[in-house]
Amino acid sequence: MLFVILIFQIAHGTGGWTEPSATQDIYEAHPYFYVVYTPYVNSRFTRPEKGPLWEWMNKPQIPDWYSGKVGVPIKYYDKHPILVNEYSWTWLFRQNAIPPFTSKLIYDVMVGKNSSAQQRRYFRAYELAAETEYWRSNRKLAGVMFFNMLETSRLGGSVTATAPDDMIDVQNVVFESMLVKRMTDALSPVGIMIDRWEDHFKAGEEITCNLYAINDTYEKWTGTIELILESNKESMVDKKYCSIEPVGKTGVNFKIKLPVEKGKYKLKARLKFKDHTIESIRDFEI
Repeated sequence: MLFVILIFQIAHGTGGWTEPSATQDIYEAHPYFYVVYTPYVNSRFTRPEKGPLWEWMNKPQIPDWYSGKVGVPIKYYDKHPILVNEYSWTWLFRQNAIPPFTSKLIYDVMVGKNSSAQQRRYFRAYELAAETEYWRSNRKLAGVMFFNMLETSRLGGSVTATAPDDMIDVQNVVFESMLVKRMTDALSPVGIMIDRWEDHFKAGEEITCNLYAINDTYEKWTGTIELILESNKESMVDKKYCSIEPVGKTGVNFKIKLPVEKGKYKLKARLKFKDHTIESIRDFEI
């Protein structure tokens, strides 16, 4: 199952970077959180204490149209549908996953200056999926669209691309495999989100892990939600049965005592939609 490619024309839109001009216009939001950590705004980006995802996503927010600012002006929010169709700012060139100048500083700090192409592609897929889950789950939007499916990926020369796409083979329409997996899950009609955003915890700490499951179909969903802790192998934390009403959302809470051993871990929330296993993943360290 691949994430869906949507190409359409909005007859009455905002023009991308302008405010609504008619009552039937959508409000197009571009919550580029990471832009505040680029040379455009801040050339001395350092890793936030609990990680950038926690800094932005530890509470529900309404997206603004640009630059990591949050909060659609109230005069628009209650009158216009909000569509997020640009977000993340973590682009990579097709050529060896080299970041363009627009996102180089982000990768230098978050992944490392000597990171491999595989490590950068993993970060891109992981971060983009997490943001997608977040915007879909907060239920304050008319829609979330992936940006972008096909774009210039020109490295060097007189014109250098600033927002390359995620293809690795344009002629055969092949997208980067980790991104396909993570975004297929993040855009699943029935989806799941782990509402914990810290990138590290204390050894042996007991935490509450809130999960939110959404159903963007017109049929009630029933099934089991699992929480898994993974280091070298998966270990089931708990599972709970739940149901989600059509076009609805439900929350499930789990208590978990974290390991005392230092190291890298993953939390995975998992559910089944039709024949597909859908996951939300959070990486963290002890």
